[in-house]
Amino acid sequence: MNIIRPLEFLIKPEKSAIVWLNGHVGNRLTDRLWNASRLRYAADGAANIIYDNLKKRSLQPPHKVVGDMDSIDPQLLKRLTAEGIIEHITEQDTTDMTKTFRVLAKNLENDSIISNILVLGGLGGRFDHVFASLKTLVSEMKPYSIPKLSLDDINILMVLPEGSHHLELGAEYKTFLTGVCGIVPICQRETRVTTQGFKWNLASEVLSFEGLVSTSNQVENSSLFLETSAPLLFMMELRKELLESSS
Repeated sequence: MNIIRPLEFLIKPEKSAIVWLNGHVGNRLTDRLWNASRLRYAADGAANIIYDNLKKRSLQPPHKVVGDMDSIDPQLLKRLTAEGIIEHITEQDTTDMTKTFRVLAKNLENDSIISNILVLGGLGGRFDHVFASLKTLVSEMKPYSIPKLSLDDINILMVLPEGSHHLELGAEYKTFLTGVCGIVPICQRETRVTTQGFKWNLASEVLSFEGLVSTSNQVENSSLFLETSAPLLFMMELRKELLESSS
């Protein structure tokens, strides 16, 4: 069984690797998590936002900037190239998010401290970009031992691979979450799901967009169980005050 602690990044951000995507402006919570993380990677367009706010928001610089470099300011590109933190990948068959994940994965091979990868952004803006982000979360799930979560102003979202999963939210989970959650199929094959710890549990039921989708469900326990026959999208809603009070 795969044991996942999806809220650990909020309690121990120093054990996180963070990927900042194009279009994510940031807020006090994500700025704090970014600065405290062990590894900081940025897609090329996100570098513009980060470096424009280094002093204003006291942001730490990224350890790597990855992508095809079509979105980064030319003068900033020149500067960061001289600093040796640019990973320029020219191929156009993958998104900057996928490119960044693959570069990061190589650097995690000998790192025993990182316990999660947190993605900032990728869930807002253009809808085709949202689907591209979800596709990357599915295709780049390995290694399964390091959960990959996407965070925006409302949601914590992750893709659970096929198999059984025990999600430990911790005794203080209500401090961070409203309790509202969703369990949604993401692959084009039968997705049979069993759950425990929710208001409306599933008992080996098939989820599909032509049938049942478990949206507006409710977390009712700090320990959750999900078993799925195919990759599954799981999301939880953050408390608004968590975003507003973070410093």
